Amino acid sequence: MSDPVANIKSQIKRIKTNEKRRLRNKAAKSEVKTRIKAALSAAQAGDERAPELVRAAVKALDKSAARGVIHPNQAANRKSALMAKAARLAAAQLAQQEGTEAEGQAPQERASSGPAAAEAPASGQPARRRAIASRPKRGRRGHDAGDVAVEAAQPQDEAVDEEPEASAPDPA
Repeated sequence: MSDPVANIKSQIKRIKTNEKRRLRNKAAKSEVKTRIKAALSAAQAGDERAPELVRAAVKALDKSAARGVIHPNQAANRKSALMAKAARLAAAQLAQQEGTEAEGQAPQERASSGPAAAEAPASGQPARRRAIASRPKRGRRGHDAGDVAVEAAQPQDEAVDEEPEASAPDPA
């Protein structure tokens, strides 16, 4: 460490402590980056230790936020990004594994298997997603914006022969 420029004793001490903290923070940030890289590479490779490494990375992020190395919001954002990316990589691995398993099937069977095939209409059009609001949408300042339920639009020229599902009777 070079000689401090300051003449005041308290300022000299402050420079020394700042340097110690900078080095400690640098090591902590480096550890967090290393843990995140290890978790993501394990998730990408489909390693069975991936969940354990993700937990270790989250723990390192929480520790660094608790010690003031990084801001708690930055820790939360980085944890969120890590979990999302790990989930995407795991899903890609699963899809790749299913793709290799489905290679033995005929092309017709592959196209008709899976959850999307059950929703696809017979007309050959892609299935439209059905989204129903689980709770009422709120407008500004908590005012009720009305119950909005969005259901799949069915073509009017096709007749629907399905019966509505019977709901279970309420115990009350």
